[in-house]
Amino acid sequence: MKYKIRFQCKSDLRILRECFKLSKEYVANEIGYSVRNLERIEKENAIVTEETAKKLCDL
Repeated sequence: MKYKIRFQCKSDLRILRECFKLSKEYVANEIGYSVRNLERIEKENAIVTEETAKKLCDL
């Protein structure tokens, strides 16, 4: 059985996005996801791909 790695954020991603005054649409476009997927990421506060985790960190 292959296990998936989840990259968990210690900070609340939604609060960070709001602090930097970034819209959902802008962040979703920058990481290559839909707004709905970004909402799921913010709800779970985690992502499964390292590449997307790095993109979020760069923002």
